[in-house]
Amino acid sequence: MEFNFDELLKEARNNIYDTKKAYEKLKDIKSKYQDLGMQIQEIMELVLKNPEPYSKEKKAIEEMYYEFVSSTSNIMFEKIRELCDEMNRNEGYKELISSIKDQQFRILELTRHLKRSEVFYIISRAFIINNKPMDKRLARIFNPFYPDELFKVLVYYFISRLTEKEETTNEEESTNKEKNKS
Repeated sequence: MEFNFDELLKEARNNIYDTKKAYEKLKDIKSKYQDLGMQIQEIMELVLKNPEPYSKEKKAIEEMYYEFVSSTSNIMFEKIRELCDEMNRNEGYKELISSIKDQQFRILELTRHLKRSEVFYIISRAFIINNKPMDKRLARIFNPFYPDELFKVLVYYFISRLTEKEETTNEEESTNKEKNKS
């Protein structure tokens, strides 16, 4: 992935008076920026996994990594939101969502106790049973380098976002039925 941020920003600035073009350019820049952030994060993780003895440089990279993760965690939330919205819009995921919803309280409790591997097992099992591949955006939640609190919040967000649409739809249907009775 090669791109020049200066060039992209220049193009966006040149289109500030054309909202549609500006939107497309800014959307493209944002996407590339997020992808770059995830790639930087992955490189840092590889360095930290390196079996080389612990050094002051490795400690500095570890500190940089946690600072980077905390400053870019909003990207993970956005990616989880996109994934959940895609799944909720796709009828082919209805059974998968139902499987996860059936286990949501168990998932939440295991998450609270930081049982990453068990949470991963339950969620990945739901994908396997429903013959769906687990999306990379979701799998990243289980990154062992993520701080515990970030792991918890990402899982909670995934579960709430995934089950949110169905509840909203049911509430809307109830409201519509009540209106029709009147």
